[in-house]
Amino acid sequence: NYFDTSSNSQEARRGTQERKKAIEWIARRAKIDLEKGLHVLIDSTFVEAEKRGLIYEVASRQPCDFYIINCVCPDEEEISRRLKRRMEESSDPRDEAASPKIYDAVKKAHEPLGMDQLPQGLDIKVVKFDTNSERVSYPNLNVVNRQKIRTIFEHITDPDILNEYIGFVSSKN
Repeated sequence: NYFDTSSNSQEARRGTQERKKAIEWIARRAKIDLEKGLHVLIDSTFVEAEKRGLIYEVASRQPCDFYIINCVCPDEEEISRRLKRRMEESSDPRDEAASPKIYDAVKKAHEPLGMDQLPQGLDIKVVKFDTNSERVSYPNLNVVNRQKIRTIFEHITDPDILNEYIGFVSSKN
């Protein structure tokens, strides 16, 4: 379900509660998969630092590398085209969130990654993926971590490997 979060209506409050439950479920599921020794890929829009914090806590308690792939599209005209195309082509009710109104609300509410409070000992590696140019940038990563990122992207683009190798947790499930 998608809810209009631009107002303080009952629907907006219910939407906030549903999103919180979804993030908590994702964190529990990620913990289970990490404890099994699986690699975990979480596909979600973590707008608020507090919600990202739940995932940080899970990762800080597991012996794992932690990467954030920050997908961005700096071209607002391209974003408008994508939203319009998605709304026209999709019959999936989940794509109701692709409206310009929802996009604007999410953009306005987004809290930058650099402001997050991290649990002690958690080393997060942030990778930026420009979805318009399809360029990956990782300026602060060493050669070993850059190779790990290349491997992650290879797995993401090969569904057979992705399903076999990675515990996939999506907020859309």
